[in-house]
Amino acid sequence: MRITRYPGLSAFTLSALLALAVMLWNYVADVGIAGTGGAALALFGTFALTAAGILLVMTRLPGWARVTFKVLIALGLIGTSLAAFFLHAWIVLALLIVATVAFVISLIL
Repeated sequence: MRITRYPGLSAFTLSALLALAVMLWNYVADVGIAGTGGAALALFGTFALTAAGILLVMTRLPGWARVTFKVLIALGLIGTSLAAFFLHAWIVLALLIVATVAFVISLIL
């Protein structure tokens, strides 16, 4: 399956993957939130968003499953963005805002 078939979801997945990489760095580096529960929660959230994006781009799912994943992605974006805001992880928050815009574009197209 071609990735260019879903440009919004592909951009969402790339943004979520970059947010995962930055959040992993925040979790292991000594930046003040290293090893905390909130950082672990945000790390798991970005991992779940990345996994859901890859699943939606690379596989053919039935309609009800795609809708379920899209609702869970929307909730995950809200929760993970809120966690990044409270952790003062501004780069992660900016990447999640980009991911949100890409996700909304994927809903429109």
